[in-house]
Amino acid sequence: MIATGSGMTLYLFRADKGTKSACYGKCATFWPPMLASKKPAAGAGVKSSLIGLTMRKNGTHQVTYNRHPLYRFKLDKGAGQIKGQGQDFFGGLWWAVNSGGKAVTKSPPPGTTTGTTNTTTTIRY
Repeated sequence: MIATGSGMTLYLFRADKGTKSACYGKCATFWPPMLASKKPAAGAGVKSSLIGLTMRKNGTHQVTYNRHPLYRFKLDKGAGQIKGQGQDFFGGLWWAVNSGGKAVTKSPPPGTTTGTTNTTTTIRY
């Protein structure tokens, strides 16, 4: 799964249309978009060619990976937590993203975290 440089899991939202985010208002409070003023650097295991930016309605830039806008989850309090995995909120499902830019649709057992093993890759911003 991909994560921020500090290890926070990054998610995609199935309700998004292409690179356009469908998460605003209260949705963005619970699922903060990953914002950046320039294209972030790829950490180990992340493909730089899949990282991009898309403009949100308010003019800020949201990071995309394989054309999916990326989000964190408010209830993930520490590195490797995946409490947002498979949640159905705000009109769609939320999934962690793998290093190929696809949704990780298999949920681990309750209480499991991704940890900081070599299966977690990062985007530094």
